[in-house]
Amino acid sequence: MEQDNKLHFFKRIKVAIFNLEDYGKFLGESGYKAVKYFLLLILLFSCIFGFSKTFYINKGIKKVYNYINNELPSFEYNSNKLHFSQKVEAFDEEFKVKLFIDTDNISQDVIKNYKSRIYDEEWGLILLEDRMLIIYDNNDIVNETYSILNNIYELNFKDKNELIELLNSNNNNSIIFTYFIIITIVTFIFKIISTFFDLIMIAIFGYFVAIFCKIRFKWQAPTILAVYSLTLSIVLNAIYSLIYTFTGFEIRYFDAMYILLAYVYIIAAIFMIRTDIIRDATELQKIYEAQVQIAKEQEQVDEENNKEDENKEKKDTKDEENDKGKKEDDNNQPDVNNREPDGSEI
Repeated sequence: MEQDNKLHFFKRIKVAIFNLEDYGKFLGESGYKAVKYFLLLILLFSCIFGFSKTFYINKGIKKVYNYINNELPSFEYNSNKLHFSQKVEAFDEEFKVKLFIDTDNISQDVIKNYKSRIYDEEWGLILLEDRMLIIYDNNDIVNETYSILNNIYELNFKDKNELIELLNSNNNNSIIFTYFIIITIVTFIFKIISTFFDLIMIAIFGYFVAIFCKIRFKWQAPTILAVYSLTLSIVLNAIYSLIYTFTGFEIRYFDAMYILLAYVYIIAAIFMIRTDIIRDATELQKIYEAQVQIAKEQEQVDEENNKEDENKEKKDTKDEENDKGKKEDDNNQPDVNNREPDGSEI
């Protein structure tokens, strides 16, 4: 792996997903880098999720506009009273929305009948003469009179043609962009809170896994590992939001699998760290044994050299003594050449 300080954000994502063997190197970083990476990861998810939701809403707005323009019966809106030329019952399979329009004087039993036909996970819009109801799971999300809604939103149209002109005059692009910013910020805040609790639980779990593996971790280490272990889960969650938006494909129990991946990743990362520690310890032991062996061999060589030096020194001393003795013997012998005549020569 490259030097940690040279890892940019997307490179970290790649390492966190595909290089579990490098998780141990993240432990050498400061906690600040892990926090920064975590926030950027959540921001990336929030932008992708915000884009998918904005695309979904924009698609819905276009569908509503086309329905109003091409299929909605004519109506009149005056003095906070709504009058359609005919009753309407419609259902959109993609958005799971049911529309009921009945501006005659209807009873509560008829309204209850409309509500009962709105099933679980379906949205219902009921337009009456004096009020509007938005229903989800048989619960009234909105149940307000047009007079109150007019005070809040200024319903400045009197019939279908004026409503279409009003929709055409609005700057939908600015509305869509504003919605994207709002949904991204809200998602970012919510995701930080929800993921933070997941992060704590995974870190605690990782701490106990480390104890089982006989690895001593400070509190910061399993937290850093938990941050990177969540990477694949968060990325898959963002991808799933896009797939669901564009295809409507739904994965049951995705939330359970989403968090399970993080637990699997932190277990695998800790076991790989344990393997690295054992390997490093084995290599250190081999280095130590090699150093000991070299030291012993050096000691033997030094002993042999010392013995040779001692023998040489003894030999040199003995030779010096022999030379000295020889000189003394030579000095003690009489000098024939210098001897005085004693008369025997004659």
